[in-house]
Amino acid sequence: MPQLERELVKARAARLREAAAERRSRWLGSLVGSNQAVMIENNGKGHSDGFAPVKIDGATRGEIGEAHIIGRDGDCLTAVWA
Repeated sequence: MPQLERELVKARAARLREAAAERRSRWLGSLVGSNQAVMIENNGKGHSDGFAPVKIDGATRGEIGEAHIIGRDGDCLTAVWA
């Protein structure tokens, strides 16, 4: 099977990255306003059960609990303990 032209491969990869970024953005946006189980890993940042990045001001490493997602800061959700 012949290889595809490099330009075509690059164009397809770029479209795939763009589609993935849009889907991730919609997914993170859909979590705003919800409650999520969160584990804090470092400097107030951690992850939800679904691996969404979450930041809670004042949280310490190892804290686990239910968090209310109040917004987004780029690709990271912001939350407060519920």
